[in-house]
Amino acid sequence: MAIVGCKCKPNKVSGKKKFDRVDEEKGKNVTDKKDENVIYLKLISDKQALKGSDKIFKLFLINNVESSVDLSCYKLKITLQEEGSGSELSYIDAQGISQTTRGIEESLTHFTMHQCLKQNDPTLFLPFIIQSTTQVVRVIITMELYHNNLKSKIQTVVISWEKSPITDEMIKIAKSGGETFLADVLKKLQKYEQIDINEIDPSRKGRNLTALHQAAQLGNIAILDAIIEWGGQLNAMDESGFTPLHWAAVRGNTAATLKLIEQGAEVDAKSVFGHTPLALAVCSVFPNQIEVVEKLIEKGADVSITDEKGNTPLHLAAKYGHTQLALKLIEKGAKVDTQNNEGNTPLHLAIEFGYIDTTLKLIEQGAQLNIQNDEGNTPLHLASRKGHSKIIIKLIEQGAVKTMKNRYGRTALSLAKAEEIRKLLR
Repeated sequence: MAIVGCKCKPNKVSGKKKFDRVDEEKGKNVTDKKDENVIYLKLISDKQALKGSDKIFKLFLINNVESSVDLSCYKLKITLQEEGSGSELSYIDAQGISQTTRGIEESLTHFTMHQCLKQNDPTLFLPFIIQSTTQVVRVIITMELYHNNLKSKIQTVVISWEKSPITDEMIKIAKSGGETFLADVLKKLQKYEQIDINEIDPSRKGRNLTALHQAAQLGNIAILDAIIEWGGQLNAMDESGFTPLHWAAVRGNTAATLKLIEQGAEVDAKSVFGHTPLALAVCSVFPNQIEVVEKLIEKGADVSITDEKGNTPLHLAAKYGHTQLALKLIEKGAKVDTQNNEGNTPLHLAIEFGYIDTTLKLIEQGAQLNIQNDEGNTPLHLASRKGHSKIIIKLIEQGAVKTMKNRYGRTALSLAKAEEIRKLLR
């Protein structure tokens, strides 16, 4: 049997051997006697039922025969059915261009740059992403594979997606965490009521907190997922300019931090005072500080970014005496001698706020000892004024100049108040 109007060559069948295909309607294998010489591709999806934030699936085209298959002989028909409205399917076409569709029927060569599926490379996968599901509860995607010379489809694959259910347990968790507004939002979502998911909590006037801000503070991933799925704005700002990611970071909620970044939250978003999520994580007194800082940096957070006062995250770690975080930031590329708007380095701040261990570690990391701030004070000036004998001894041992004067003509010795300190500086 010759195949008309198609470049692919038929595969000759010996004896009574025939190719089987799956009859999707009847759910059983049938033999196509009429078209036994046509080479059939097999269509498989790596996932059939998706839920929540899991919206990526792959279609696999498999050539199980001993011939090269011409993909231009086949076409793929995609249809979407939804409960709600607005969903789309995105993919990268053969030209490398991102496309979205709600229904399409195209040759397989539209989806891939490959023209043939060869015997020595029998599998090809096509990735798809379900998106724009804010107003959608459920989507059914039907993928139908056709051959140009056959009237009926060769195979059908059905993929479903649905929003994660809002459970009573999620509402209970929100209430027990003191987030009553969030609990009320979850109740309404559970009943599929029409609401503005980005409404501001009216009980906290002026704070401009949305349900997603509160979910990030709480740190429960199921709740966070639900609010994001229903359209919670990832970069919405409260009165302080904090995004949900700021709140997840400052509360030490590692999983929530990663989830928000994964969904597209701006990792270096600045608050009203110029603080990024990394800066807040460095200042935090909640558990998991180091882990959150590590994850933020892994996800691209800028370790050298400055706030409105010119402080880097390392300045803040030094100011609050968070020694391990300071070392972690230096390890990840933070510059130890960056000066803020007042000319202070992290070493200046560690001494000014009395954190001896942090100071000693910064010195060990090569911090400049004779750098002057805007008032002309070196780290030794500040150590003398604060009466930190251990720091003074260390600074002098490492080469700090005792005779340097600040802008008022004062040396470290002249700033000393205790005789014990004066002896060290003479």
